[in-house]
Amino acid sequence: MEFRIIFLTVLLSAFLISSCSEEDNPLESNNDITARPGYNSLTSFDKTILEELNKRISRIESPSPESANLDLTPLDYFADKKIIALGEATHGTKEFFQMKHKIFKYLVEKHNYKVFGFEADMAECIYIDRFICKGTGTIEEAMNKMHFWTWKTQEVKELILWMREYNRTRSSQDQIHLLGFDSQYWNYNSDLLNDYLSNSGMTLPTHISKILSEIKELSSVTNTVSITSQYELFYSKCDTVKSYLDANKTQLIASTSETEFEQMRQLTIQAAQAIDVKTGRDFMKRDYYMAQNALWMSNLYGSNSKMVTWAHNGHINKGGDSPYLYPMGKFITNTIGDGYSAIGFSFGNGTFRAITRLANGSYSGLNIHSFSRVQDTKSYNFIFGFAKYDNFLLIKNNTSVSNQLTNFLNASNLFFSVGAVYGDNYNCYATISLAANYDAIIHLSMTNTAVGI
Repeated sequence: MEFRIIFLTVLLSAFLISSCSEEDNPLESNNDITARPGYNSLTSFDKTILEELNKRISRIESPSPESANLDLTPLDYFADKKIIALGEATHGTKEFFQMKHKIFKYLVEKHNYKVFGFEADMAECIYIDRFICKGTGTIEEAMNKMHFWTWKTQEVKELILWMREYNRTRSSQDQIHLLGFDSQYWNYNSDLLNDYLSNSGMTLPTHISKILSEIKELSSVTNTVSITSQYELFYSKCDTVKSYLDANKTQLIASTSETEFEQMRQLTIQAAQAIDVKTGRDFMKRDYYMAQNALWMSNLYGSNSKMVTWAHNGHINKGGDSPYLYPMGKFITNTIGDGYSAIGFSFGNGTFRAITRLANGSYSGLNIHSFSRVQDTKSYNFIFGFAKYDNFLLIKNNTSVSNQLTNFLNASNLFFSVGAVYGDNYNCYATISLAANYDAIIHLSMTNTAVGI
């Protein structure tokens, strides 16, 4: 779990949090903004911002993937992007997950997007993708491979089952895929490589078999000092396996496929990335590695294929100011420029799952927490809560004719952003310019806890 602690400590700027109760919120059915909590604290400037905001937002009727897609047509603006990144303000919100399912479904059906890249382990997602494309195993077996509690939810399960159903009657060329670009684990890499080489019909050299066993064995070591002591040797072992694959590329592709070969080769690279992150030599490399993996997988099914990514707001943002230092989105933007668009997610009130951090710095496990936008009247979340639509989409390009709104979005304001940890005295407001970091914002007024499985 230490990656989550480092992620929130390093990536988020100044924090402020206060406790709030878990009860039904009146905003969901109250369209009179003057009656909403905190209205009297709005300044004349705030009201001007709201007036301009209301002219430029479009209503989101429902985040449910089963709902009609007419509310997503404004996203056609991004339809030619190589990579569209979908964020989330918490790792445990039901409606964020549903909304991303709905958007991916829309982009697949209308704009021929092919890959959904997850902030998840690369190897585990290969097993999930095999279920999606070939029906290999069961959905339970596939999801049991997941390392993070964040994705072990009913909402993600429904996404995977929809992808499986979509692929059922389509040729391999027309199928969609779920892939992982994170670089924190390598537990399954050796298993996949062993199976791949064995199924290729080639006789596996003893030294390669020994190296794969050693890589597998080290994945279960929890002592960071022990892992760090083998850092250089581990790198060398991964390079040896990669060189073996390259030397036998023609034969391996002939007996399997080019796509499968490239995936197996990338597993040797990702294993080396993971030990770099695991040892803490440079944790900020995680975002760099995730960007490299995402760019690689965006071309895995052809240079013209298009991809959607699923990750935290802090990873997908374009690095326009300092709170998240140098995120994945900035690396991707530096490589493909306008080919990348980031859509951040915001919410006003609701509950979510997160690891609880106590005041003494210890942790009490996974729990349900709540948030209310009236916690800080100077935040983006607070202002968005008075928009004419409870749930809305704001595309940055649509604000260019509005000086006041543009200035507001360009300014550094508080933005509620939880990773995997939340608790007393653990401030989860980031000071950030939305316009500098996101091409669009999806705001949902009232949200609920993702359903764990």
